Amino acid sequence: MKLEKYNFIIAENSVRLKNHEYDIWYKNNITGDNGIWIGNGISDQYLIDVNSSNKDIENNCGRSFGYMVKQGQATLIKLLGMKESGEL
Repeated sequence: MKLEKYNFIIAENSVRLKNHEYDIWYKNNITGDNGIWIGNGISDQYLIDVNSSNKDIENNCGRSFGYMVKQGQATLIKLLGMKESGEL
């Protein structure tokens, strides 16, 4: 039997997800230095470990942007299909 590698997308309020950090499934499947953060507040959260300096991170980037975090390095990304209020 060949084992495959699977990726999961978990979309949840960070506070609710943080409540599971000591569960076995969480420890076995979630790494703290990779993920995608959508919207504001990446500097205020502790769910995804970000090694970037604060000068590289815009904490109030809006709902149209987010951060891809790979091995702790955050990169600002533009999200498709989401509009800020007042945008056409």
